[in-house]
Amino acid sequence: MLRRYRKSRARFWRAEGDRARDAREWSVAVEAYRRHLERFDDDAAIWVQYGHALKEAGRLADALDAYQKSALLDPDDEDRDLHLSVLRQRISELGLAEDSEGLQRKLPQPPRSERVTAAAEVSDRGLLAERLRS
Repeated sequence: MLRRYRKSRARFWRAEGDRARDAREWSVAVEAYRRHLERFDDDAAIWVQYGHALKEAGRLADALDAYQKSALLDPDDEDRDLHLSVLRQRISELGLAEDSEGLQRKLPQPPRSERVTAAAEVSDRGLLAERLRS
Protein backbone atom coordinates (compact mmCIF):
# COMPACT_ATOMS: atom_id res chain seq x y z
CA MET A 1 0.00 0.00 0.00
CA LEU A 2 2.75 2.45 0.94
CA ARG A 3 4.70 1.56 -2.22
CA ARG A 4 1.65 2.30 -4.39
CA TYR A 5 1.18 5.65 -2.63
CA ARG A 6 4.80 6.65 -3.21
CA LYS A 7 4.59 5.67 -6.88
CA SER A 8 1.40 7.68 -7.40
CA ARG A 9 2.98 10.69 -5.62
CA ALA A 10 5.97 10.54 -7.95
CA ARG A 11 3.65 10.39 -10.95
CA PHE A 12 1.81 13.37 -9.53
CA TRP A 13 5.07 15.34 -9.50
CA ARG A 14 5.81 14.41 -13.11
CA ALA A 15 2.36 15.62 -14.18
CA GLU A 16 2.76 18.79 -12.09
CA GLY A 17 6.14 19.41 -13.71
CA ASP A 18 4.61 19.02 -17.16
CA ARG A 19 1.78 21.40 -16.27
CA ALA A 20 4.21 24.00 -14.91
CA ARG A 21 6.48 23.60 -17.96
CA ASP A 22 3.56 24.18 -20.30
CA ALA A 23 2.62 27.28 -18.28
CA ARG A 24 6.28 28.41 -18.36
CA GLU A 25 6.39 28.42 -14.55
CA TRP A 26 10.01 27.32 -14.49
CA SER A 27 10.70 27.32 -10.75
CA VAL A 28 7.58 25.21 -10.12
CA ALA A 29 8.58 22.82 -12.90
CA VAL A 30 12.10 22.52 -11.45
CA GLU A 31 10.77 21.57 -8.03
CA ALA A 32 8.16 19.14 -9.37
CA TYR A 33 10.61 17.35 -11.66
CA ARG A 34 13.16 17.18 -8.82
CA ARG A 35 10.61 15.46 -6.64
CA HIS A 36 9.70 13.02 -9.41
CA LEU A 37 13.38 12.20 -9.96
CA GLU A 38 13.85 11.48 -6.25
CA ARG A 39 11.76 8.36 -6.85
CA PHE A 40 12.49 7.63 -10.52
CA ASP A 41 16.09 8.70 -11.06
CA ASP A 42 16.35 6.54 -14.20
CA ASP A 43 13.68 8.54 -16.09
CA ALA A 44 15.85 9.93 -18.91
CA ALA A 45 13.01 11.92 -20.48
CA ILE A 46 12.34 13.78 -17.23
CA TRP A 47 16.05 14.49 -16.76
CA VAL A 48 15.77 16.31 -20.11
CA GLN A 49 12.68 18.23 -18.98
CA TYR A 50 14.34 18.99 -15.64
CA GLY A 51 17.37 20.32 -17.52
CA HIS A 52 15.12 22.43 -19.73
CA ALA A 53 13.30 23.92 -16.73
CA LEU A 54 16.63 24.63 -15.01
CA LYS A 55 17.97 26.27 -18.18
CA GLU A 56 14.90 28.48 -18.50
CA ALA A 57 15.14 29.37 -14.79
CA GLY A 58 18.69 30.60 -15.43
CA ARG A 59 20.41 27.76 -13.56
CA LEU A 60 22.75 26.89 -16.43
CA ALA A 61 25.29 24.74 -14.57
CA ASP A 62 22.49 22.70 -12.98
CA ALA A 63 20.85 22.32 -16.40
CA LEU A 64 24.11 21.01 -17.79
CA ASP A 65 24.29 18.43 -14.99
CA ALA A 66 20.72 17.29 -15.72
CA TYR A 67 21.42 16.94 -19.45
CA GLN A 68 24.56 14.93 -18.67
CA LYS A 69 22.55 12.57 -16.45
CA SER A 70 20.09 12.13 -19.31
CA ALA A 71 22.97 11.40 -21.70
CA LEU A 72 24.14 8.58 -19.44
CA LEU A 73 20.66 7.06 -19.43
CA ASP A 74 19.80 7.62 -23.10
CA PRO A 75 22.74 8.66 -25.31
CA ASP A 76 20.60 8.96 -28.47
CA ASP A 77 18.02 11.51 -27.25
CA GLU A 78 17.73 14.23 -29.93
CA ASP A 79 15.47 16.36 -27.72
CA ARG A 80 18.25 16.66 -25.16
CA ASP A 81 20.75 17.48 -27.90
CA LEU A 82 18.49 20.31 -29.10
CA HIS A 83 18.19 21.76 -25.59
CA LEU A 84 21.93 21.35 -25.08
CA SER A 85 22.54 23.33 -28.27
CA VAL A 86 20.37 26.16 -26.90
CA LEU A 87 22.24 25.98 -23.58
CA ARG A 88 25.59 26.29 -25.36
CA GLN A 89 24.31 29.32 -27.26
CA ARG A 90 23.06 30.97 -24.06
CA ILE A 91 26.39 30.34 -22.31
CA SER A 92 28.20 31.87 -25.25
CA GLU A 93 25.87 34.89 -25.41
CA LEU A 94 26.40 35.54 -21.70
CA GLY A 95 30.15 35.41 -22.15
CA LEU A 96 30.41 32.46 -19.80
CA ALA A 97 32.37 30.38 -22.28
CA GLU A 98 35.40 32.62 -21.80
CA ASP A 99 34.89 33.29 -18.09
CA SER A 100 33.85 29.80 -16.97
CA GLU A 101 36.41 27.50 -18.49
CA GLY A 102 35.26 24.68 -16.22
CA LEU A 103 31.66 25.03 -17.40
CA GLN A 104 32.75 25.09 -21.03
CA ARG A 105 34.85 21.93 -20.58
CA LYS A 106 31.88 20.13 -19.04
CA LEU A 107 29.73 20.69 -22.13
CA PRO A 108 29.41 17.32 -23.85
CA GLN A 109 29.62 17.27 -27.62
CA PRO A 110 26.47 15.49 -28.85
CA PRO A 111 26.24 14.15 -32.36
CA ARG A 112 24.81 16.79 -34.68
CA SER A 113 21.47 15.41 -35.75
CA GLU A 114 19.58 17.05 -38.60
CA ARG A 115 17.13 18.53 -36.09
CA VAL A 116 19.88 20.13 -33.99
CA THR A 117 21.70 21.41 -37.07
CA ALA A 118 18.49 22.95 -38.43
CA ALA A 119 17.72 24.57 -35.05
CA ALA A 120 21.24 26.03 -34.87
CA GLU A 121 20.92 27.42 -38.40
CA VAL A 122 17.56 29.03 -37.62
CA SER A 123 18.98 30.45 -34.40
CA ASP A 124 22.06 31.81 -36.19
CA ARG A 125 19.87 33.48 -38.82
CA GLY A 126 17.78 35.06 -36.06
CA LEU A 127 20.86 36.43 -34.34
CA LEU A 128 22.22 37.76 -37.61
CA ALA A 129 18.90 39.43 -38.47
CA GLU A 130 18.76 40.98 -35.00
CA ARG A 131 22.29 42.36 -35.35
CA LEU A 132 21.52 43.74 -38.81
CA ARG A 133 18.45 45.56 -37.47
CA SER A 134 20.44 47.33 -34.75
